[in-house]
Amino acid sequence: MLSLSSHLHLHLILLSFVTLQCLIVTTATCHVDDEAGLLAFKSIIFSTLTELRSLSLSHNKFSRKIPSTISALAPKLIYLELGHNYFTGQIPDFLGSFHALDTLDLSWNRFSGTVPKSFGNLTKIFNLDLSHNFLVDPFPEMNVKGIESLDLSYNGFHLSEIPKWSLHLL
Repeated sequence: MLSLSSHLHLHLILLSFVTLQCLIVTTATCHVDDEAGLLAFKSIIFSTLTELRSLSLSHNKFSRKIPSTISALAPKLIYLELGHNYFTGQIPDFLGSFHALDTLDLSWNRFSGTVPKSFGNLTKIFNLDLSHNFLVDPFPEMNVKGIESLDLSYNGFHLSEIPKWSLHLL
């Protein structure tokens, strides 16, 4: 595990850790205001560190949409934490291709619209936190075997019944 909480030359450090399995970047250490800086950050992280199993980018003031280049991590990533940022727009459909994910935290962002139907492909998910966004019905059918934690609070959901796939939580 590597935590990059105070390094300024992130790209040089990351190139030395191609087989890194866990990366935590917190407290606005990688806040990038310009488009060129954001593109450089995305290409270095997501194309270089394809062995990552755990990625935490919470509390970084990231904005705009989740970059599609993160899909390079889909085959092996089991933990993805993007909470407490400023991501906007709809939750991207490509997140449904992260079949190994057991934890996904997209809380405290500015996501709007519906949760993609592709989330039905997240069959290994145990912890899903979509709280504190602007998400609305309908919520997709999930094909999970044993979800432990599901947080949909502080959104615009009006679920008329508890989803059948989540009844084992009770």
